[in-house]
Amino acid sequence: MGDDEGGRQRMIVIDVALSDAFTRDDLSLLNARVKSTITHELTHGGQGEDILAISGNAQKEAFRLGMKTSEGIRSYYLDPAEVEAFARGMYKQAKMTKTPFHEMVSTEIDRNLAYYTHPKELERVEFSEQEVRSFFEDDYRQALLDYARKNLPAAVLENQDFISSLREMIKEEMEEWKPTGEEMMFPAI
Repeated sequence: MGDDEGGRQRMIVIDVALSDAFTRDDLSLLNARVKSTITHELTHGGQGEDILAISGNAQKEAFRLGMKTSEGIRSYYLDPAEVEAFARGMYKQAKMTKTPFHEMVSTEIDRNLAYYTHPKELERVEFSEQEVRSFFEDDYRQALLDYARKNLPAAVLENQDFISSLREMIKEEMEEWKPTGEEMMFPAI
């Protein structure tokens, strides 16, 4: 890919390590994960200089802290550029695997937790298992779902059918409701 402004070349390199247990049956999931990663990185390529400048500072801080502190992890994963890129990558993978978006978010959170709560990882970091678990299960999940609600309307979110049917029911009730003038009458106290 060429860069029109600076004439520089940018490259995305994805390393894939396959275990001995990898079989042809695993190809669909591998394909979805690779496309998720490509979508994540291409999202960064399309982000404006303003968001990337903010992102660059947040990531410098995260990596300065070595991803060994809860602040470093928060700086990286809650950075708006990363939230967008991760959400769009997960959305791509969810579409390819026909998995609801909220389930894909849970899968990715479980994958992150498997890494960050591994006993060897916990030996080298400055956060507790509960801190990192709370961050991913609460704050990070919410950031991804909030982004999807606002920017990925086709994403299938948990309770989406319930919320849609509730909205429809309220709309029907409002259409049928005829004011009588007594609605604003309050009993004397």
